[in-house]
Amino acid sequence: ASSGGECWIVGGNGGATVQAGPTGSLLSFAHGAPPTSLTNLRLVGTVNSECELLWMENCSFASPGPWALNQSALHISAGRAELHGITFTHLLAGAMQVSGGYVRVWDSVLANNMARRGAAADVSGGVLIFVRSALTDNTASDGGGALAVSAGFVLLLNQSLLEGNAAPHGGSMLMKGAGIVAYG
Repeated sequence: ASSGGECWIVGGNGGATVQAGPTGSLLSFAHGAPPTSLTNLRLVGTVNSECELLWMENCSFASPGPWALNQSALHISAGRAELHGITFTHLLAGAMQVSGGYVRVWDSVLANNMARRGAAADVSGGVLIFVRSALTDNTASDGGGALAVSAGFVLLLNQSLLEGNAAPHGGSMLMKGAGIVAYG
């Protein structure tokens, strides 16, 4: 639904499943798209956003299948994303990729994901802030079990948990390039 230059998709009290097609791509919000809200949804596929504002609340991501092994569940390349109560678990190509913009994740779980780098988040630009979120038991085949940061800024705040992650290089975190990570 949309109104007054905004778009929202709401799953109701019991939630709803939104399933991707054979490519694994589910939703794309291009630069200049109106503010968008996704609430109470089970998302099976990849969401790409560079819109002004993406608001997500009480959503979960599920892996769409083996055809999407090179696509993280959520890719933010510009704009602002506010993610509250999001569950990223058992994803085969990682939870998030941040290459630009400003992303704040709070009261969320990023657990038991797999990827080549940064199974919870692969950050190559922008700002990513975790507040009261758990990044646990993620596995990367190359480096950065939970986080791989090559550029941009990552901040873990207010009881955010980073544990049980595994990778050959940087079990929980791999830092390469000009990226900055702070924990407080």
